[in-house]
Amino acid sequence: MRESKILCHCCSVLLVLLLVAPAAGDLIPIDFSPFHNSRMQGEKGSAEYPEGDLVLGSIPFSIPAGGNNRWDAQNTSPNPHQINIPVDLYGVEAVYTLISTSWGQSGGPYAALEFYGSDGAFFRKDLYGNVDIRDWLWGYWTNSINGATTVNVFQSSGGFYYQARLDMQIIALPAAFRSQRLSTIRAIDTGALNFQRMLLYGITVKGIPDTPCVVDLAHFARFAARWLEAPCGGENDNCGGADLDRSGDVTLVDLRLFLDEWLHTCPPDWPWQ
Repeated sequence: MRESKILCHCCSVLLVLLLVAPAAGDLIPIDFSPFHNSRMQGEKGSAEYPEGDLVLGSIPFSIPAGGNNRWDAQNTSPNPHQINIPVDLYGVEAVYTLISTSWGQSGGPYAALEFYGSDGAFFRKDLYGNVDIRDWLWGYWTNSINGATTVNVFQSSGGFYYQARLDMQIIALPAAFRSQRLSTIRAIDTGALNFQRMLLYGITVKGIPDTPCVVDLAHFARFAARWLEAPCGGENDNCGGADLDRSGDVTLVDLRLFLDEWLHTCPPDWPWQ
């Protein structure tokens, strides 16, 4: 009875510790610098554009400081102008992009994003002018966004034809991506010069970061299920691994060994890898 009460108390303490522990970051900026072919601060009104590791619309982005830091579809050929950006992250449920256009057309679509999963999942997001995307400059071309799945996250000082803008697209992926890796994002542009061309500044995904095995509450549940079990040995895999000291039964000694590893990376011989 005393040992059972001790286990219940430890379970409560570990649950509290798990709940107050910092959660692993799941908003992950994607590096697509090999495709950068122009600098976002290089045009009139754009000198105030932010760069570096920053937060826009509550989402972290990484925009390299100095040098080229965006993909400009105008600087590639032939149509469709497109790039395949490797991601390779598991369980992605949402993607946040910073996309504007040079010039712009209402309707379309003349731009799109395609998402490819490691086990066949696929999703295409068409980007419509004056809904999902608009001209980077407040001027004579497209000037509207829907304010829901596309929101403004930055605008510079200056007035008409001198105010630069940065909009964020919020893209929810289908449930199929939860159980596989997001392998690739393809950015596609089918516009033209003095018509519409995509400008891609940043990509961040909400997924499950690759992390090592950590001794956590799931492990404790497996340990607790074997509490006070005996005899332990090779015939029952040392009581499902809970007999950590290999003494032949699961006791307070094993609980102490378990607590010594709590929220640490799993040791090489840990039974629940």
